[in-house]
Amino acid sequence: METIICGHCGAPVFYDDGLGYGVCEYCGSIIKDREDAGENRTNLDREVSYIMEVKPYAWEYKLLFAVLDSGLQKAGSLKQEMFRPLLLTDEAAKEEILRYVKWITGKLEKLQEYTEPLHRIFKVELPEAMGPPGQPGDETKLVNTANRIGSVYTGLIYWGLEFQTDATPNNLKGVALEARGMAGSILEDIEHFCYQGRNHFAGLQPGMKVPQDTSLVLRELKMEQFMGELKKLGVL
Repeated sequence: METIICGHCGAPVFYDDGLGYGVCEYCGSIIKDREDAGENRTNLDREVSYIMEVKPYAWEYKLLFAVLDSGLQKAGSLKQEMFRPLLLTDEAAKEEILRYVKWITGKLEKLQEYTEPLHRIFKVELPEAMGPPGQPGDETKLVNTANRIGSVYTGLIYWGLEFQTDATPNNLKGVALEARGMAGSILEDIEHFCYQGRNHFAGLQPGMKVPQDTSLVLRELKMEQFMGELKKLGVL
């Protein structure tokens, strides 16, 4: 059994050669062969081109989520790298622990720099791109808005990849994993927003009611486990 990337959502999929397929636990996609991932990305790019050319019913929503979905898929390999097992070294001494904790708490403070742009995107930029009720949206603005959300997603991944730059002392593994998991929570919320939107809008046909809710909901970050790991280290 090996791990490959789901072409629909970028999540890792355990592919069983004996069965000849793998099932993505996140989005439920069935990966029949290893070429599915790249093929799905190509199909998505074609879908984006089709929506921009034909302008089907509710095209503004379909374009937004197709472009965003394409961006998340393209970041799939980076996401997999972000969540690979940490390289561990011998336990750190007290002085090293304090320096590492200072670094990691500083990183957590920077997470807000990623979530703040999302508020403006959904409060200002997305409504402007969609246009007034009854009027067509702005194609360029919709693509830019989707790409802006995708840029936040990719930025969070690069934030998490810093944990892979250097080896982590074994006694700091718990702190590192809890911090990385907070970024993972935001990634999951963006993914959920994207795939819920794809499900709601992709199949809309003329005459069907267009859902108006395109809000991204970010769960509150869980600090309890992180603080618990700090207590174990005796730094609180």
